[in-house]
Amino acid sequence: NMTLLVSGEHKKRSDEVRIPCEGLQAALINVLDIVVILDSLKDTKACLNNDFSTYKRAFAAVRGDVADAERITQENNLLQPFLANKEKLLTELKTAVHKVPSYDEVLSSMANQCLDSLEQGWYLLPREKHRLLRGSAYLLWLLDSDIKQGGVNAFHHRKLKRERFAKQFKRTPIVPLYGDMHSNLGHVVQRCPNFGSITASEMVAASRRDVEAL
Repeated sequence: NMTLLVSGEHKKRSDEVRIPCEGLQAALINVLDIVVILDSLKDTKACLNNDFSTYKRAFAAVRGDVADAERITQENNLLQPFLANKEKLLTELKTAVHKVPSYDEVLSSMANQCLDSLEQGWYLLPREKHRLLRGSAYLLWLLDSDIKQGGVNAFHHRKLKRERFAKQFKRTPIVPLYGDMHSNLGHVVQRCPNFGSITASEMVAASRRDVEAL
């Protein structure tokens, strides 16, 4: 899907007629939000690690009676680091996305679509608004990478305006995520490798005065 959108972006620059990719971008934004929720559930809910530990102890007790014990052991060894490492799904997604040529064109377009929808009120339910807010923050995180290694500085990207993001993040810094969980948009943006290239108050609320100025 990312490759299809890249092809569409190239056609937009060469053809006079705009290629309608908004529907596909909206679908990818929804998928990204699902990955964010799944990763947050994995990292937040200790019951997963507790259940896995109980399972390993039970398996160790009956390993001698299991026919394919070696295969199950290998699967457990693969599952252990997956549960232990934070944001494993998002990290793998970011690595895969950065292998797609011109990925920054698509991610910046998706981020702008989130902002357009928020500014124009193109949503019906609160959860749709929250999905757009989470999407805009995590798309910045996906786009941003170490410029010393040939990456992209999302905060100085030619197609993104920081003030548009800042307005949304300062107005709604914390949004519901799933159940009793929430997402702190400021913390998401501050984890970007190039966040230090700007002043923190340019993107997130540093004081009550920043919020009152909106």
